[in-house]
Amino acid sequence: ETAEQVDRAGILNELAHFNLDHNFAKADEYALQASLIAKEMGQDDQLAYALYNRGAALLRMMRLDMAETLLLESLERFQTLGDTEKKGRANSWLAELNFRKNNYEESLRYSLATIAIWEELRDTRNIIQTMSNQSHLHNAMGQTDLAIQILEDAVTLHDRVLSDFPKSSLYLNLYRNYRDIGSGTIAYEYAQKALVEALKENQPLTLIDVYTSLSILYTNRGNYEQSYIYLSKALEQSRLIESVIHEASVLNNIGNNFSRGDDYQRALGFYRESHRLFSDLEHSNGMITSVNNIGLMLENLSQPDSALVYYLRGVELSEQINNPSFLARSYNYTGNIYRILGQFERSLSFIERAYEISVQIRNVNEQAKSASHLTTLFLAQGDYHQALAHARESLQLSKQIESVGLVERSLMHISNIHERLQQHEQSLSYFKQLTALKDSLANANREEQVAAIQEQLNLELKEREIENANLLLAQQALIVSRTQERFTFLAVLSVLVVVILLSGFSWYRLNQSRQKLLMEQKYIETEHRLLRSQMNPHFMFNALNSIQLYISEKDSKQAEKYLSKFAHLMRYYLDSSFTSNVLLKDEMDGLKLNIELEHLRLNKSFDFDVRADGDIEPEETEIPPMLAQPFIENAIKHGLRTKSTGGKLHVRYEQAGEGVMRCIVEDNGIGRAAAAALKRPTNGHTSRGIEITTNRLRNIWKDGFRDDHIKIIDL
Repeated sequence: ETAEQVDRAGILNELAHFNLDHNFAKADEYALQASLIAKEMGQDDQLAYALYNRGAALLRMMRLDMAETLLLESLERFQTLGDTEKKGRANSWLAELNFRKNNYEESLRYSLATIAIWEELRDTRNIIQTMSNQSHLHNAMGQTDLAIQILEDAVTLHDRVLSDFPKSSLYLNLYRNYRDIGSGTIAYEYAQKALVEALKENQPLTLIDVYTSLSILYTNRGNYEQSYIYLSKALEQSRLIESVIHEASVLNNIGNNFSRGDDYQRALGFYRESHRLFSDLEHSNGMITSVNNIGLMLENLSQPDSALVYYLRGVELSEQINNPSFLARSYNYTGNIYRILGQFERSLSFIERAYEISVQIRNVNEQAKSASHLTTLFLAQGDYHQALAHARESLQLSKQIESVGLVERSLMHISNIHERLQQHEQSLSYFKQLTALKDSLANANREEQVAAIQEQLNLELKEREIENANLLLAQQALIVSRTQERFTFLAVLSVLVVVILLSGFSWYRLNQSRQKLLMEQKYIETEHRLLRSQMNPHFMFNALNSIQLYISEKDSKQAEKYLSKFAHLMRYYLDSSFTSNVLLKDEMDGLKLNIELEHLRLNKSFDFDVRADGDIEPEETEIPPMLAQPFIENAIKHGLRTKSTGGKLHVRYEQAGEGVMRCIVEDNGIGRAAAAALKRPTNGHTSRGIEITTNRLRNIWKDGFRDDHIKIIDL
């Protein structure tokens, strides 16, 4: 048993170390168990290693104070044990920790101590890695020239000692430094060098990093097409090595690409797929990022109710991992969407929590956003003095982080508030500042456009130089090849022509097929929307008749209640008419509203419920909207309307197979035979709800549709 415990401490430490890159909470859990066993067994080396792993995991989770305590203790123990290699790694983590706390001088001290250890061990690769980290530090200190010099020294050292090893990561860091200082041409050169080195190294993870960096370069230039090409290559590499976490990250970046191009619908699709993969991995950070991105796209698409669902999920996940940065961001998103929905108390609660956390962790960016959200919230409530205080704070913080967008918004808020307080002189003063800022931005934009055009020309010239170099190589190869037998050359050329012709013909056929499929898909989507639009008038006609009846009977309270529910229902119909699928939860809420209207109209003569079985997740499941509505309408109109009491209506969704769901609409009405006997003349009107639904199902299932997909059964 003792031997097993000894082995177990070491295994738990290795599991903790393995999880440091992708599951920080689990790494901390394993390291904690290892430390308890190591302490009990008197294993000083394993205890030091466990403290080190815990400190690194907590650092990744941004629990910086606790992480610092553990890493300092592990450093002291490694020093006592004489474990120089692990002492170097602990120093490296402490350098990163102080970097995150903005203690740059302290971070530099630990970084220099780390290099001294690697030099003692003659570990050139770790020396170069630490120099690369130092460049980030000097960059943050505003010493960009020194950061670039350190990286170039690292390249020189690499060439002298490790010439056989690729240096793509160094070139990538140089690319990022030159990109950040606005030297696009030099940045592009290093990005190309990084690509050459990465291809030489043929390491998929490095290629993913290079392709992603190149995509960012082209995105910043507004060249989304080229950016997407590189992201597609990164996606291909991540799938090649079956790295789901990298695939999820690349998909999220593709979503960011479309979002920056204001293509919110396509961005939403990539964010959803990214979220699915992160969820499969139980990768908390990725899940939080993706759900917040989904919420933001839904907010941009004017779907605040749906956005709220995802923002709340982000809050839940952030609270689970207790990461302050994620918590502040999620609370800010949620608080702002509650304001948009008019729920001011909840909005205030979430934004204040975001503000408190951002102050505690010194996250000025989130603090500025919180102050801006509080300004908007108090403005909406007419509390101008509170709004003014937060707007001034937002302005100060926005200037500190150099966020031009937030500065502009803060100046506009302050000017408007002074105007509403009849303080016209102050309002004019801030309005002048706002105008001056806009003018300077316009001038800066013009200068940036000129610089961007110049940089684009430089990039194109570099690309042309590369193309010319490739052409020169091709010409040299052609001269060499002419020394071969002419017959062989002609034969190869003939085969090449045939292959090109066949490829061209195949591409043409494939393109024709693709265009045909796209046209068919658009036709089907249009037909779906048309069929659904035919159903809407039935709902509106019945509801408006009921409202008219209450008004004529002077029952204003009931008419107001009915009209409120009707408005909410119309909002759902309008939202769902622009999409092929909706969340099952939203569909169920819409059905409940519809039934409630009929319930009120018929003096509450029947009971009803709408539910989904436990093995279905309504907030994760998507279905075509308004499929069940015609059957519910018939159940009430023909089955329950003539029953004065005791009526029951049940709507249930249940799993019917892999990817297939069944909806059951059940009522205890008078039966179809009795309903047919009581049926009134229709004055030429024919209800086509079920016929329309049948046609919709035919379009959805296509050749897989069967008549028994719709069953109407007498109980």
